Amino acid sequence: MTDTGAGARASRSAGGSGLGHVGMRERVAAVGGRIEIGPRDRGGYLVRAWLPTT
Repeated sequence: MTDTGAGARASRSAGGSGLGHVGMRERVAAVGGRIEIGPRDRGGYLVRAWLPTT
């Protein structure tokens, strides 16, 4: 999933745990996958995961 960064900024809520990236990394690793998370060079944001199918 990618985001161009052109949209309106979402307000940050204090209600979250702050472990979104950590949680995604842990869950993907638990099934033997890998994940890329971070800002894109040309703007926006990237979340890309590879998960085993067998």
